[in-house]
Amino acid sequence: MDSEEFYRRGKKSLERAITADENKDYPLAKEFYERACEEYLIGLRRDANKPRQAQMVERVKNYLSRAETVKGIIAEKRKGNGRKKLMGPTRSKSSSVEIGDGEERGFDKIAGLEHVKQSMREAVILPMVQPQLFKGKRVPWKGVLLFGPPGTGKTYMAQALSEEAEVNFVSISASDIVSKWQGESEKAVKSLFEEAKKSKKPTVIFIDEVDSIGGSRDKKTGSNAEASRRLLTELLKQMDGVGSVDRGNYT
Repeated sequence: MDSEEFYRRGKKSLERAITADENKDYPLAKEFYERACEEYLIGLRRDANKPRQAQMVERVKNYLSRAETVKGIIAEKRKGNGRKKLMGPTRSKSSSVEIGDGEERGFDKIAGLEHVKQSMREAVILPMVQPQLFKGKRVPWKGVLLFGPPGTGKTYMAQALSEEAEVNFVSISASDIVSKWQGESEKAVKSLFEEAKKSKKPTVIFIDEVDSIGGSRDKKTGSNAEASRRLLTELLKQMDGVGSVDRGNYT
């Protein structure tokens, strides 16, 4: 199918989203806003018209923004309903009890970095909610590389991603994997991914300082070169094996 067909589909989904939004059916509105954005994004990838691409990108940003707003409305309603049940009809204001940490979760707790959040959504969340779009030659990313100096929020972003997608989150450092005993490092990597596979929910695996074990295999020399190559090979092998939509785990 060409870009026009996906644009038409996106428009139909958008119309349903707007109707649901106006009727205050926010869960349905959120579903169709997200579906419209997904269809528009597929059309964008197939569109050779650069000016139209730029216009569509701005539209998708607006639709995603509205979807996030609707999501916030849904969360507030759920929170409000939970508090009403705890307070009960006979409790006075002074004796009411509200349970909740009041903290934002997911991407809402991170200000800015919208381009990073959007990349995360396309790489991890979109293949989970619309797996039918990633079949045949169209495959999702096998991993996401976050780079930057220490303290810039790479771990925090990965944790927010797991909360946004409502999946498990595992954070380890490269030093937790590397062992002085031959073969133990590869076993540690394999064990990490095996545990992720056993979980009923998908898992985001965050490996801090992965550059210390993810360098070029051709440039490694010295006594530890062979061990480093084996470790990196095992890591890439596991990422390739569990990075698909069917597995549902992301590194």
